[in-house]
Amino acid sequence: SDERIVIFGGCRNDRPVLNQLAVLNTKVVPYEWSIPTPAPPLPLTTHSHSATLVGNYMFINFGMVYPKNDSLIQKPFFYILDVRNFAWVEQYEPTIVASTYSPDNAKKINIILGIVVGFSVVSIAGYLGYKYSKKQKVHKHAEQAKHCVSYN
Repeated sequence: SDERIVIFGGCRNDRPVLNQLAVLNTKVVPYEWSIPTPAPPLPLTTHSHSATLVGNYMFINFGMVYPKNDSLIQKPFFYILDVRNFAWVEQYEPTIVASTYSPDNAKKINIILGIVVGFSVVSIAGYLGYKYSKKQKVHKHAEQAKHCVSYN
C-alpha cells in the first residue's frame, strides 16, 4: 500500500547466498533503491524461499538454508519481518477486521431481491398475456370478416 517493493535474499550461480534486504521505492521518479539492515541479523542464510507480504509483515519460509560454516542443508524455517521498521519478529498477531455481515442486512437484501424478481416475473407474464389476448382478438375478427365477405 505504500508503493514499495521489498526483496529478501537470494543467490546467483556459484556466488555466496546473501541475507540482504533491498527496497525499491516506486513513489519517486526515478525509482530509488535502499538496503535496510534488519536487527537482529538472521543466523542462517537462505535462498529459493518464498516471501509473502501480509499487511506490514513479510513471511519468509521454505527454500534452502546455508549455515555459515557448513555445506548445503535443508532445514525448516519461518521468518517474520516487520517492514515498517525492518525488524525480525518472533510472533505475528493479525489485526481483527470487524465483519460487515449482519443477518438483518441479509434478510433485507433477500426481501428486496424477492420483490424485484417477483415484480419482473409478473410484468413479463402480464405483457405476454396482453400480447396473446390481442393476437386472439385479431384472429377472431379475421374469422368473422371472412364469413361476411361474399365472392359472387
